[in-house]
Amino acid sequence: MKIESINGIGCNLINIKSSIVYKLMISIIFFTFIFSYQLRCGLLGDKIGGLNIVGLALIILLFLLYFNNMDKKYMILVYVVNMCVFISAIYSNKSIYKGFVVSGYFTIPLILIGINLKKNLFIEFTNKYIKVLNILMIIITLMGILDIATNQRLMVFVSKFMTSKTQELINTQIDASIANYRMYSLMGHPLFNTQLYLMFYTININYTRYFNKILDTRIVTFITILGIVLTKSKSGMILLVICLLVQHAKKIKIRNFIISFLAIIFLFFSGIFNNTIERFDGSLTSGRNEMWDLIQQSNMYPIKVFSGYGLGATFRYNDIIKDASSAFEYPLRMFSFEIGMLPSILIFSCLLYPILKLIRRRQYSLAIAYGIIFSDVNTYNGLSLQSDNMIILCLFIVTILNISNYTLKIKERSGQSI
Repeated sequence: MKIESINGIGCNLINIKSSIVYKLMISIIFFTFIFSYQLRCGLLGDKIGGLNIVGLALIILLFLLYFNNMDKKYMILVYVVNMCVFISAIYSNKSIYKGFVVSGYFTIPLILIGINLKKNLFIEFTNKYIKVLNILMIIITLMGILDIATNQRLMVFVSKFMTSKTQELINTQIDASIANYRMYSLMGHPLFNTQLYLMFYTININYTRYFNKILDTRIVTFITILGIVLTKSKSGMILLVICLLVQHAKKIKIRNFIISFLAIIFLFFSGIFNNTIERFDGSLTSGRNEMWDLIQQSNMYPIKVFSGYGLGATFRYNDIIKDASSAFEYPLRMFSFEIGMLPSILIFSCLLYPILKLIRRRQYSLAIAYGIIFSDVNTYNGLSLQSDNMIILCLFIVTILNISNYTLKIKERSGQSI
């Protein structure tokens, strides 16, 4: 009786712990996707609302509570990265406070990648995460359509509750023609919206492939095509085509590719592609590499190995050379300039760890899915800006990795290839 009683208490404690972990992870989703960076800054101001303090506190609490279920090798790497970046940030910014700020934006979120969820937690969390992302992307798409219908008046109104920078950018395209329109949203810039659409597409396709369907694949495909067309992202269009070609399961690949092709043809003749096509006539990097060459020639502020020029230095450079910040609109360059080359490489080692793990496991569909998102986040500077972008990327990665973990267990039990 005593043994049974002890076992019962142990099971109850495990269930309570699992419930707390689940609630912590759902709360992180809420304070990142719902009470988002844009909304926080709009309501509380950039200084108070910028850093996701609640989200970061939840990540640290999750780390302390669930440490035994984390990837220990990866967590050693994260510890080294956090220490190196923290020290570099203090030296680069001449401020201990700024050291904590840099860690909060860019390295503490990396903890999420190391979480190995147990079966019940995995199913509950993944379902909730995908459903929240699905609802968010449907709302963003509908708002984009309504914004066009109202001559951009909808987002002008919504932008009053967003950052001053986003509000300024939205106001510049009032009454723009559909060919020149680029879709801003509740989450911010068109390029970040492109990233969200690609995440929405790849996570739904792979969850359907390995488990079950949450949202019809045809709806997912159509929303993604329409959304990326509205964002007018050149790299996004290229990555979308790759998604359509390689991410569908074999049974539905041909059918969905035909549907996708017809949808693109329809949108092409509607004139909505005109601006995107015109943008392909210029440099794919939109002048970033040309500015980089100019910066390199001037050699005024060469990139340093162990430290940088401080948080926000990229934009202060504009006071010396006009539009100099455009040269740093790639995360690795911007990180290197602001916190140093070595700390930047360490951050990227954490982001490359998952894809190496997936390739080693021969889970190529998941590796391609993450590879697409990793490629996209490296085409613009969103990841290196002071925002929730790193948390959002890490939530996607932990979902992909736990799909990998769970399918690997199924494979080991059944002796079949996934």
